[in-house]
Amino acid sequence: MKPYIISADTTLDMPEALLKQYDIRCIASYVTMGEKTVDDWPDLSQKELLDYVRSSGQLAKTSAANPADY
Repeated sequence: MKPYIISADTTLDMPEALLKQYDIRCIASYVTMGEKTVDDWPDLSQKELLDYVRSSGQLAKTSAANPADY
């Protein structure tokens, strides 16, 4: 086992290849659309988010990962 773990939330702007290369573990944030809450990655596509905004006229709400997620 390594003596350290590098982690970040999914707002990290890094290509997936580098995440894998350096074994960086990404923790998802949450997106709430109406009554439905999902992980922002990998569960939510940009298309699904934009379709929600267009069809509902509402912006989705976001929240950061909580300490238990880490």
